[in-house]
Parts: sequence; C-alpha cells; structure tokens
Amino acid sequence: MLRYPLRITVDGATVWEGVTPTNFGYFTAVLKPATGTHLRIALTGIPTRQIDRIRELTAATPPRPAMPPIKTVLTVSEVEIYRMSQ
Repeated sequence: MLRYPLRITVDGATVWEGVTPTNFGYFTAVLKPATGTHLRIALTGIPTRQIDRIRELTAATPPRPAMPPIKTVLTVSEVEIYRMSQ
C-alpha cells in the first residue's frame, strides 16, 4: 500500500495539500470551500510504500525479495465531488 503526496487546486488556488493516509486506493479529502471550473489533482512527489511493521520486528524470518520500484504516476479513475448542504 502506498501514500501519495498530493495537491488539489480549483482554478489554481490550493484547496488541499498533504499526504494521503495508507489506503487501498480510496481516500476522502476535505477541501477548503471554493468555487471554480477547473479542478486539478497533482502528484507533488514520489509515493512512499509503508513497510510491513511485522517483518521489521521479526528478525528470524528469511529476507523477502526486493519490492518493485514505485511508479511516479498518479492514476485517478473516479472523483466524487460533494458540496455542503446549506
């Protein structure tokens, strides 16, 4: 599982910036209120892989094969945008 450093902007104004929690590909960002026509979700750095803490703590297990390199591409297949009720 990966964590992604992201910046979300609306018409160039940053409405959210940070690193996603470790997840299975879904996460919810609570954005600053904004009005606009162009939403951009940008990867701002290299995603990080969370190391399995159990493997770290278990020295007796055989070493695992190397993990494949992390791709620096963000693929977004779906975005749901909600507005707060008034």
